[in-house]
Amino acid sequence: MPSLSPRLREAAVYIIQNMQKCAFMGIEKVARAANVSPSTVMRLLLKLGYKNYVEFRDELRQMVMTQLAPIDRLKAVASADTTLSETIGISFNRDISNIETTAGRNRETAWIEACSLCINASQIWVFGGRSSFAVASFLALILEQLTGKASLIAPFDESLPEIVNRIAPDHLGIVVGLPRYLRVTVDVANLVKARGAKLLAITDGPFSPLAKIADASLYAAYEGTGHHNSLVGAMALVNCLAAVLRLQQPEMVNSRLKDLEDIYAKLNLFKTYISHPCP
Repeated sequence: MPSLSPRLREAAVYIIQNMQKCAFMGIEKVARAANVSPSTVMRLLLKLGYKNYVEFRDELRQMVMTQLAPIDRLKAVASADTTLSETIGISFNRDISNIETTAGRNRETAWIEACSLCINASQIWVFGGRSSFAVASFLALILEQLTGKASLIAPFDESLPEIVNRIAPDHLGIVVGLPRYLRVTVDVANLVKARGAKLLAITDGPFSPLAKIADASLYAAYEGTGHHNSLVGAMALVNCLAAVLRLQQPEMVNSRLKDLEDIYAKLNLFKTYISHPCP
């Protein structure tokens, strides 16, 4: 850090050596711990290209949380000095930020490419493990409703090898995986590619091990306020993919949904509820 003044260097050294703590501290606490003034910390961040302290802290927090085990993430969040109302506000604001970040990470060309893969495939296989299984399950349901050719691969299914053996070159595999990435998800992704099929990854960014082997990727922000990843960004991504697919193939989608509604009616699948005014 030869280009930094002695005071800026002190602040930088403290932050580098205490990244986990700094990710959950305000600028005044960081300055006090580093034995510098808040204005010194702010000058350092401006020199590094950040607009304000919150932008820096959010980026640092996301990096730190990615590397922590769940129990350590929970301890880190619990150590933050916040009230109940602040905690509730932070949680909702974080997910609003996740949706906005997810929208900004994916260009129109990425949506078009993902939809083209879904449309051109003769069969779609969707896989995700642990918390990502919820996203994979929702995605498989939506794609089956819209295209009639999607199936969910459950990570706990004993017939997983036999299912993978059915994957053909004209199929599409979709894998859902956020940090910390599951080995089985990466293994399934590699098997899909080995079978000659196309691969679409729903993950967090281009440095994900899934994105590196996929033919196309969609990126979802996942930063949570507890020990777990937030799935709000990934779920919003699924909703958007469905909307773009309907836009790209309106006749196919409308025909599929009409047929499904007829079947729902014949099965009397949904309970009709009419709200009556109070007497």
